[in-house]
Amino acid sequence: MSTATKIWWIAMGIWPSRHKTIVPREHDITRDKPGRVDNYLLGAVDFSILGSIFSVPLLLAGRHPLGQLLLLVLTVGGSLAWTIRRSLTPQATWRISMAEPLLLAAVVLLVIQLIPLPDSLLEWLRGDAARTLHLWTSQDVPGRMGTWPIISLAPQETRASLVMLLAYSMFFILIVQRIQSLTDVERLLRLIALAATGMAAFGLVQLLFGNGRYFWFLQQAAGSIESAACGSFLNRNHFAHFLALGMGPVVWWALDANRNSLAKTSAKYPALRWSALAIVSLAVLLSLSRGGAAVSVLALAVIVFVGYRIGILRARSLAAMGGVLFLVVVALAMFGHQHVAERMDDWLGGSVESLDRGAQRRTVWMATTTAATQNKLVGTGAGSHRHVCPLYLDTATNDGNIENAGRFFSAHADNGPLEVFEETGIVGIVLLTAVIVLAGVWCLGGIYRSASRRLSLALGAVSASLAASTAHNLVDCPWYVPGCTVIVVVLLAVACRLFQLSGDDTRRRAQRRALPRTFARAATLVLLLVGGWMLAGRIGPVTAESYWNDYRLLCSTSISRDAAGILPSEVYESSATDSNCGIKRSIEKMIDTLESVVQRDPNHTDAHVQLAGAYLLLFEHEQAISSLNQMPLTAVREAVSASGFKSRRELEDWLSLAIGEHWRVLEKARRHARAAATQSPLQGAAYIYLAQLCFLEGGDITARVQAYMKQALAARPFDGAILLAAANEAVLAGDFDRALELWKRSYRSGRIHQRELVRRLVGQIRPQDPAGEVDFFLDNFLPDLPILRQLEKTYEAIAEDGADVPMRLRQAYADAVEAEAEQVALGQKAAELWLEARLVYVKLGDQRRAVACLQRALQCNPSSYKAHYRLALAMMEMQDLAEARRHLEWCLARKPGDHSAQQKMEEVLRSCTTRETTCATAKMPDCQCDSRELIR
Repeated sequence: MSTATKIWWIAMGIWPSRHKTIVPREHDITRDKPGRVDNYLLGAVDFSILGSIFSVPLLLAGRHPLGQLLLLVLTVGGSLAWTIRRSLTPQATWRISMAEPLLLAAVVLLVIQLIPLPDSLLEWLRGDAARTLHLWTSQDVPGRMGTWPIISLAPQETRASLVMLLAYSMFFILIVQRIQSLTDVERLLRLIALAATGMAAFGLVQLLFGNGRYFWFLQQAAGSIESAACGSFLNRNHFAHFLALGMGPVVWWALDANRNSLAKTSAKYPALRWSALAIVSLAVLLSLSRGGAAVSVLALAVIVFVGYRIGILRARSLAAMGGVLFLVVVALAMFGHQHVAERMDDWLGGSVESLDRGAQRRTVWMATTTAATQNKLVGTGAGSHRHVCPLYLDTATNDGNIENAGRFFSAHADNGPLEVFEETGIVGIVLLTAVIVLAGVWCLGGIYRSASRRLSLALGAVSASLAASTAHNLVDCPWYVPGCTVIVVVLLAVACRLFQLSGDDTRRRAQRRALPRTFARAATLVLLLVGGWMLAGRIGPVTAESYWNDYRLLCSTSISRDAAGILPSEVYESSATDSNCGIKRSIEKMIDTLESVVQRDPNHTDAHVQLAGAYLLLFEHEQAISSLNQMPLTAVREAVSASGFKSRRELEDWLSLAIGEHWRVLEKARRHARAAATQSPLQGAAYIYLAQLCFLEGGDITARVQAYMKQALAARPFDGAILLAAANEAVLAGDFDRALELWKRSYRSGRIHQRELVRRLVGQIRPQDPAGEVDFFLDNFLPDLPILRQLEKTYEAIAEDGADVPMRLRQAYADAVEAEAEQVALGQKAAELWLEARLVYVKLGDQRRAVACLQRALQCNPSSYKAHYRLALAMMEMQDLAEARRHLEWCLARKPGDHSAQQKMEEVLRSCTTRETTCATAKMPDCQCDSRELIR
């Protein structure tokens, strides 16, 4: 037994079974008796494969830059070990997989997206998105940014995608070359089964005994593990996808024990293998991922069907599956079956709205489809989705998503093939389709022509996992998660080799090519150069990631609420103390953290944008507490524009004299904004900042402001924050019609920006005429119930002594609440809405409508304590003591210790006693008051 093989088995912790190999090992023509160096090199190859399968998913699924760096190190190191091993032999061999042309074409496509091209070729290849770059394509425009000579609109992301594509290609080729027999395939399947089982067990333990942090010590702004099983994944859907990828190998591992028993050979730990299936199934369910559960069932169905077809699925296996189902049901009964049932009910309901609440996925799909068709030849650059999609993400076109509009901003399109089409065009989607078809040929063709049950079962496991992966990518994007993609690459390589092993000896020999030693040496040199370039580009992101995560933890609300990257000042103020020093320290802490990010990773576009906004906030704060001159930034810009300084030195001297030395933070903000726009030309927020700071550049300031604003609106035509900023500029320019148009567009962009618009405009449009201002809001924006609530609360807060909220606003508020209550119809929510309407009518002074609302609340929810009590008080005011007594008795029967209800009952008794006395004195025979009945 060779040293490399021992390392392989010891690392796995599993010794091979004793049955004979049905499919013979392919003869390696390079070396019959490997030496010690050869063994060490082969061990390095095996270690790289082993490390990639187990370690990359553990590092936050490889979405952390450290996980990506580790994958690159292992892949490049393993590939170098393989080529060096081949270069030491007189003659090297190359095993053809038929995927090499597709991988090469994909690499060439991404390279074309990144290299400068002639203008004529660019104009033909570019799509609609690139034509929005007015500051890059127009001549003699104020504030011109230069030229954009490449196809990709997000070159940093495209470069990172190219690096990962090269890593996956190397990894695939390495595994194809490494697998020499069916035994090697089975070891890889066992590795995947163990990885899935281990991740599932870790996810369950972390969910049940966790403290809300990854690995009990790591806090991540981009993920949460409090409500569902996530393991080391930032997204529970990706965690479930990883387990679905392992479902085929796990079931194969269990059925393989049954196959061994049928062959009368030993099978180690069959109960443990079936327990692994129970653990993985339970973890999938507790991830609360509907898509993950569905594709796991699909994988299970495929492998069970293959097992039944080849005659391995017998009574013993069915009994074991029944035992697994029983264990899962018992475990669910103990740990969160209610949450699982609620999530799975969405499938049973069959409603699209229940599966896609707020139409979030459908809205993103619509925008991505539009982007793909408008840039259909070669796309807009791999990884550019989050920059390009907002160009077409008009959330106002879907009436059902207004509550969540503004939160659609995500890194991916929730549909893998659709995003590939958007980012790489027709060429990319053709290549992806070819890969899927080729994988199908490997899986189905291998099963069809195989005469070995052992090989067919292995192919069934691979087919199950690949089918689950393909299906899940239609509603999500786990292909972009390295921790998942590594497993997919392994499965594809295994499918390729199983297909080759299922053929006869002639076919297997035809798939190997003998190559001279110089070829392996040249490949080693190329790997050294390419691998060094790949690794060098990932050092910066790894060192910067911890600081970026710290920043997101400091102001996570600003990241989530504002897709454009414009940071509202109240976010900083809410995280600081009430003192000015506390606010300043909060802003400076964020600036220091962001500076650490860009120092280590100068190409971090998002950090540059956030830094520009943070420096502007610092300037505004310094101005607010300045004893020299407290003029805002807009006033500074107007003063500079009116002064007409002839040189930069004159401008700097005036700023230092008029404002103070803290004006220099404005120059820092401008540099970071320009860096962000240069690195990613569709960063709308960067152009907003450049418009606010263009007075530092000289020239025609008014023309520059208009040019920057035009570019910002072209890059983010549906972003509410950009539209609000552009509206402010229109107000400064005196163009109120333009400002109103932009306000309306911002209002339609989602709830977040609606609330921001109300916060900015209430008390500013017509401060001396609240009624006229309300008319302006109601007539132009047609606010719905949530915004009417905010308007009413805001006007109550700013109302002066003796003033009141305008009557029209409260009437519109009452009508909206009633309409909402009518739509809800029944239940506690409807009752709460009627109670809310009652309060509005009380403020309006309409007692009759208020009582009617209370009665409707009781009709919707007869057990509403609040409705009974409020109706009793209303009846007391209307002197209907008998009705008041009835409702108070109901309240006291439910809450005997309610002192307020007891006091009101005593008031009712006294009033009734007084009325009875009055009736008796006046000798009124029709008096209905009976104090004895009341006392009873």
